[in-house]
Amino acid sequence: MMATVRFVSWGAIPVGGLVAGALAGPLGARAALLIVAVVSVAGPLVLWFSPVRTERDLAAVG
Repeated sequence: MMATVRFVSWGAIPVGGLVAGALAGPLGARAALLIVAVVSVAGPLVLWFSPVRTERDLAAVG
């Protein structure tokens, strides 16, 4: 289980670097950091307002 978590999280590092570079190139570093901050805050908000928060068994969602 832990190897899977490491594989997914470490595999996301190069993808994040490419996306950050693609954003920072045309928009600039300040705008890219602002976009990352907004997306980082929006992630938990999506879960907070979804039915996942109130479910006790995740198999029931879906």
